[in-house]
Parts: sequence; C-alpha cells; structure tokens
Amino acid sequence: MAAALSGLLGILAILVSVVLLIVFGILAAVKKSFKKTRFIISGSILIVGIILFSFAYHMANSETDTTVATSTDSSSNSSDNGSSPDSSTSTSSEDTSASSTSKGDSAVNVEKTTKVNFVNTVGQQTTKVESAEIINAIDSGMTDDNGNDVQYALLIKMSVTNNAPEAATTYPSQGHVVLPDGTQLNAIGAADMDYTDAFKDGDIANGATVSGYVIFPLTMAQAADLKNCNFKFEVMCGNENMTDKNYDVPIKF
Repeated sequence: MAAALSGLLGILAILVSVVLLIVFGILAAVKKSFKKTRFIISGSILIVGIILFSFAYHMANSETDTTVATSTDSSSNSSDNGSSPDSSTSTSSEDTSASSTSKGDSAVNVEKTTKVNFVNTVGQQTTKVESAEIINAIDSGMTDDNGNDVQYALLIKMSVTNNAPEAATTYPSQGHVVLPDGTQLNAIGAADMDYTDAFKDGDIANGATVSGYVIFPLTMAQAADLKNCNFKFEVMCGNENMTDKNYDVPIKF
C-alpha cells in the first residue's frame, strides 16, 4: 500500500514539475525575463517526484522478493513433510482402472467382470452361478491340462448346496463353456490347480455347500472378443430319486 501511494505521489510531482517548467519557460520567453527562483522550485518538485517514484519502485521489488521467498519456503516445508501442495492421494483396493483379484498366492488383473445371478433348486440341491470374470493370467503361473501356460482365463464363480439326505455329486470342471462360434472350451481340473478357491469336484455331503471358481483357459483373441457364452455342467442330486440335472447357464459381459 505504501509503495503504491509513494509511486502515485511521485508521478504527480513529476507531472507538476514538468508543467511548471513549461509554463515558466513560456513566461520567460514572452516577458524576456528569467526568474531563477521559479525554475529552482520546478526543479525541486521534479527531484522530489523522482525520489518518490524510485522509493515506490524499490518497495514494490522488495514485496515481490518477500512473496517469492515465502512461497519457496512453503513448498520446501511441504516436501519435507512428504507431500506437495497440489498433490492428492487416493488408493483403493476396488479401483476399477487397475482392479485385481487374488486367487491362491497369485494376484492377477481383471479384464472383464459380470454378475450372473443364476439360482436353481431341484432334487433338494440349490445351484448358484454368481459371477464371471476374464483375467490376465500371463504372470499367474497357471497351466492348462496339457501343461501349457495360460494367457487369459474365464473364471466362473458357483456354488452347490445339498439339502438332500444323501450326498450329491458334481464335476463342473468336466463341463464346458460354449462360445458363440461353437467353440467348446474345457475347464482346468481343480485337482491340478494350486488355487485354494477353485471349485472342488466330487461329493457334497448332506447340509454342506461347496463353492469356488471353475476356470477355463482363453487365448488373447478369445478374451478380447468374448461377449457371451454358455456354461454347461451337471449335478447329480442326493434325493431319493437321485435326480440328474444338466445345466446350461448363459453368461453375458
């Protein structure tokens, strides 16, 4: 504020002195007389104006330097505290831009996921197909039944609950996924996998529920193009009639 006021007064003093010099010069020329006092006064006003303007300029530069130094110190303090003024940190395990799912000891990226929400009860067995997802399995260490590394995989999450008096039996990993072009995919046998949450084929005791993932290997092209498919598997119920139920569950991404 002081710098601005000084600058304004300095400019006014300079303007007044210039006007006075012009007026006194004209009077001296017209009257053919020269009065030294007039020019001394005008010159003094000019000098005062220059001094005020210089003072204002100096003050303005000092304020600018102080502002820059303060800003630099603030940035330095922020860096020392491990953060920057404009930075923001947001981490979430459910971040869809870099989503991952843990199967056993491996973490693999999810490429696509969908809810299926299929539920059917027959022969005192309740069978559910909950969801499906396509994952990048290149670094997962997963191999197919022929020992080849799996690039991508279709994971289908399902469960079977047995409310019948006798044990039920199901082998969904012996089922198939059928693609729109008629290609039939075979699952990876659960017994050959290290994934602790893979669906375990076999008997389901009375009152028990077995759940897990049925895993089908995919090529890169199949993973990229897959929009819908059908999951086909069989459940042999533990009821009195030993009902045999064949399922054909549509899955859409």
